[in-house]
Amino acid sequence: MEDLLKTSIIKGFIFSSYGELGPTPVYCFPDYYSEKELKEIDKELISKDSLILTFRDITQISIKNLSLFISDKIITEEPDLQKIQYFAILPYPDFNTTSLTYFHFIRTNSKQPIATAFSILVEENHRSFLYSNINRIKPVIIDFFKNFDKKMRKHYPPRENVEDDFYNLLSEELMKIEQRPSTPITTHRKMKILMAGLD
Repeated sequence: MEDLLKTSIIKGFIFSSYGELGPTPVYCFPDYYSEKELKEIDKELISKDSLILTFRDITQISIKNLSLFISDKIITEEPDLQKIQYFAILPYPDFNTTSLTYFHFIRTNSKQPIATAFSILVEENHRSFLYSNINRIKPVIIDFFKNFDKKMRKHYPPRENVEDDFYNLLSEELMKIEQRPSTPITTHRKMKILMAGLD
């Protein structure tokens, strides 16, 4: 998974949920570093194409995402919370990234549906990929979670048990969009427009 993310515009995924302790990161790809590991590793040996985040970083992203979601949607006239789903493009300047984040509720063993946020992270200088392709990415993510939500009804499976799901999402769906973007780079050319009239 880490090797695939190095070759893609997409640099990471973070899936978070609102649990008993508040917003919590559940799955993170690539894996995060502990503060201790980050001090000990030689940063020069880490690829420049890698996203380097600590547990504190992904927790901060989870809190930002779910705080926005809950404050915006928890007080709603919608009787069925599971029908609430929407997307937002959010900047994370501290990490030089931007995300397309999918917010929705999942049904688990708890009495109430649980608020979740799934973020697709790209480097800040590639944020136009998200803006240009959002309408193609949305149905892919919605379809993915129609199946993935079923795996989380009783509990969150271990990270190693779901890595293939996220790998397939990246390799078979999102990277196809990346390879054939809606707005190819050739359309971003400069033009001169001359307007003429009687006045």
